[in-house]
Amino acid sequence: MIATPGQQPVGALESAVPHQAPGRGPLSRERVLTAALRLVDEHSLEALSMRRLGAELGVEAMSLYHHVPGKDALLDGLAERLWAGVRLPAEGAPDWKAAARPIAKSLRQLAQEHPNAYPLLLARATLPEPALRVFDTLFRTLRGAGFDPELARHALGALVAYATGHAMVELACGLGRPDLAAQRCVPPDASGRFADLARALGECNPDRQFDLGLEAMLDGLEARRQARGTAAPSGSARADP
Repeated sequence: MIATPGQQPVGALESAVPHQAPGRGPLSRERVLTAALRLVDEHSLEALSMRRLGAELGVEAMSLYHHVPGKDALLDGLAERLWAGVRLPAEGAPDWKAAARPIAKSLRQLAQEHPNAYPLLLARATLPEPALRVFDTLFRTLRGAGFDPELARHALGALVAYATGHAMVELACGLGRPDLAAQRCVPPDASGRFADLARALGECNPDRQFDLGLEAMLDGLEARRQARGTAAPSGSARADP
């Protein structure tokens, strides 16, 4: 094909446009992250690559770099997507415990919904904005309930660590799954007592165990707040922004 001066041949223009499978809509960062999370959910974190993700989306791998600069940015985006799924408390929660529970339970729930991607939650170099929003909400809730700044910081860290740590133990040890608990947590040559212990741990109800620990932590933090002589203000548990 002959081009007029100052113009490219139509064929050249077509070849410059990233190939995209028909009928799938335009490529975007959101679509890339959705496909990446689905790929990780169905296979594994190790299976995620720009080439494989491109194939999943029906585009060349190079097309993805217009939306995520590289593999690290892709993993950052997945962590951001996970944190965005944390359920924040409704405005006007009756007390700080009622506001903290859904955050802790939602952090654990993410591990059940996205077990392969869950390790990314706290493994990236920087926390994404949705994570900071969760921390800010919880911190303001604690401050509004009468926690002094130091105790509020420690309580925030303890609650997040408990929820995410319990979730990771569930994934690693197969809590609630006697077969997995015995397989993963006990060496083949372990004595019968240890094998019985692993089976007992595997037979526990993870939901009840998590709730038991969470309520013990909430009660302990409230006792610590009262011991410091700070009174919980009346009204909403959420502090003003």
